[in-house]
Formats: sequence, structure tokens, C-alpha cells
Amino acid sequence: MVDRLEAAGLVERRLDPADRRVKRLHLTPAAAPVLEQMRTVGSITREEALAGIAPAERERMIEALTTMKTNLLGLEVPCDPFEPDPEAIPDPANEDDGDADGGDEDDGRDGAGDARR
Repeated sequence: MVDRLEAAGLVERRLDPADRRVKRLHLTPAAAPVLEQMRTVGSITREEALAGIAPAERERMIEALTTMKTNLLGLEVPCDPFEPDPEAIPDPANEDDGDADGGDEDDGRDGAGDARR
């Protein structure tokens, strides 16, 4: 993707003065109209998505989403995010089905299961 942006003249790669192994991306002046168009489309899309939601509700939603983001950022992430944590995977043999009375299915709370079958 960066190669295509560079080929279109929208970004350029420059060497990092502190680390010659690193190349930094810089927007070119040609990117300005594209950015403005992206901002306009983003603004229109945001207004369409939030239509009918009162300003106070929008504020509460932003607060809730910010809290969720903070919660997620505070989680410990395994070294390989694509390798599941074996401790986080439930063992089906020990899993409770949530039936408080220990019955099978119907949850008439008598433990008799679903007699309609």
C-alpha cells in the first residue's frame, strides 16, 4: 500500500536521522486535496451514523467507548496475539451449562429436562 501511495506521489520515504535502518513516511503537498476529501467523507458518514442520537447520548457513548478502549489497552497481551492463551480457553469437560439446578435443558428449574422431546 505504501508503495502505491508513493507511486501516486502522495507520500515520500525519508531516512530517519537517528536510525539509518528506519525510513519515515511524509505526506507530500499532493496529498492535501485527498486528505480534505477524506475529511469531508468522514464528516458526512459520522453525521449519517449519529443521526437521531441526541448530543447527550452521543457524549455518553463516547465516554463508554473511551472506557472500553482503556480497558482493552490495559489487558495483558500474549507475545503472539494469534496464539491463544491456553489458560483462557475453557475446558469443555469442566464447563457448566449455566443450568443452576443441574438439569438437562428445559430450565423449568426442576432438573427434569425437557419432557416435550
